[in-house]
Amino acid sequence: MTNQAWPDSFEFWRDKRVTVTGGAGFLGSFVVEKLRERGATDIFIPRKRDYDLVEKDAVLQLLADARPDLIIHLAASVGGIGANLVHQAEYFYENPSTLRRDQDGAGSGQA
Repeated sequence: MTNQAWPDSFEFWRDKRVTVTGGAGFLGSFVVEKLRERGATDIFIPRKRDYDLVEKDAVLQLLADARPDLIIHLAASVGGIGANLVHQAEYFYENPSTLRRDQDGAGSGQA
């Protein structure tokens, strides 16, 4: 077993186009801050009003617009305890469906 050093994070992130879904949210904003600290400069943060990631066409548009090398997927419909109780079905449907629809053909009759 060799003991190789981890790659330098500034070198890794330098030329990467990174899309962070949910990057304006509570957790995502911290992730974006850490990416910038580690040398990422080309970070795309899609907003739900522009890209509804439950819809296949919106996902395809996001990929065309951002052309990411890497996607960090943190987007989710969330609320407090009360909202989670009231909107269980919506959150159950929306959260695991985001981005996945284009990967497995769901929503297009291909799954």
